[in-house]
Amino acid sequence: MNSSHLDPQALGDIERLGIELREGRPLTVCDYDGDEENPTWLVVDGAGHFDPQRGQWQIAYTMDDVHWEPRR
Repeated sequence: MNSSHLDPQALGDIERLGIELREGRPLTVCDYDGDEENPTWLVVDGAGHFDPQRGQWQIAYTMDDVHWEPRR
């Protein structure tokens, strides 16, 4: 299992969209892939997880939960 902490921009988007983070709740995040010759979104379908040691939300996922979608 992998995990990535949600940065302030992602947390701002989540709040703006009215999404309530809960432990184990399905969560999808995406970001630009840096390859400009093949522009895609890097998409991760995982679950919300609160890291009590850091006091931060993160997304928990496996590599099977990661895929790329074309940017249009």
